[in-house]
Amino acid sequence: MHKYLTEKHAILQSAYWMSTCINYAFAEVFLSAYGLTSTQIGIALSTSNVAAAVLQPVIGSILDRNRKLNAGQAITLMAVIAIVFAVGDWLGSGPAVVAVFFVALSTMTIAILPLINSIAFDYIDNGEKLNFSIARGIASLSYALLVIVFGKLAEYNVDYLLPGYILINIGMIASLRMFKSQPVRVIAENKQAGGVFELLKKQWRFGLMLLGFTLMFVVHQIIFTYMLRIVQEIGGGVSERSTAIMISTVLEIPIMLLFTRIEKRIPCYRLLMIAACVFTLKDIILILPLGIWGVYFAQFLQFGCYALMIPGITYYVNDIMDDTDKIKGQALVSSAMSISSVAGCLGGGVLMDNVGVHTTLIIGVAISAIGTLLFCLFTKNPSRTAKSA
Repeated sequence: MHKYLTEKHAILQSAYWMSTCINYAFAEVFLSAYGLTSTQIGIALSTSNVAAAVLQPVIGSILDRNRKLNAGQAITLMAVIAIVFAVGDWLGSGPAVVAVFFVALSTMTIAILPLINSIAFDYIDNGEKLNFSIARGIASLSYALLVIVFGKLAEYNVDYLLPGYILINIGMIASLRMFKSQPVRVIAENKQAGGVFELLKKQWRFGLMLLGFTLMFVVHQIIFTYMLRIVQEIGGGVSERSTAIMISTVLEIPIMLLFTRIEKRIPCYRLLMIAACVFTLKDIILILPLGIWGVYFAQFLQFGCYALMIPGITYYVNDIMDDTDKIKGQALVSSAMSISSVAGCLGGGVLMDNVGVHTTLIIGVAISAIGTLLFCLFTKNPSRTAKSA
């Protein structure tokens, strides 16, 4: 038996999520410093998310088909490529060059996520003691702390962000050495790994559930991206926006840390349904005339939606997938999140510019409700549903 797997995976997860800090929390700050407009920044971020959404299932298919390759090797290769692009960004000049390298390093970083998760579940499936939700919760805390550090660095010079990103990626590669040997996934002799389309044809319920998941996260992304405009609509400003984000971030961490204990009392698939309903409830509260306290209360509900959904769907996908499809399944969830990020950033901005914040949120409630309905209809009890159903 391997020792301290939860602690080791917490370090790996933390290194990964800290590496995404430059993609998510500081992309606008970094790129605008090099002269990119808001539209160009939106295009750059959308391009990296779309590219990652395409790349993730492809990598998953390759790893599911080839037992000689493992997730750790793939992560190492992709992290090295990301470092090369980061060095190119550091040495490059001009907005076009910076944007191209930034898109490339962001694509690699985003595409790594399902591989990080698959390492954990390879051990779990082999009977090892590893608490994924605790590791993921610690990673969220690490991400939040690094946002503060990167914020201070960016006040002096945004170029300091790139050496930080490079060092974190080197740390992520080094942390993989703690997993001296990844367990070999046992694949039944009579089953062969297929492609993404074969998986979705076989797991059609999962495909429809994933569609609902994507619709919910489109609205989640709109709210996250345009929180400043939402609070400004009701007389708030940057301070209120920061408070709202802080509330959601602080509350999601303890739930992730306690997820496995919660799951012992409430089955994972039911937790996912609860989370889906709370997503829509949160969106409904934002359209009510409750002022800034309504926004704060909506953010308070983060503990009952995002904090349950993220670890929950990772466990759920691992439970319902055949061994030949596990990495592809995790990759499809990550792809759905990437697609929702693109749709939320671009679609939300267009809607707010043309119909206003309140109408955008009303449309978001409708989209979220449809997503929740699909998600709940096609989320099944894994113990009662055959994996190939």
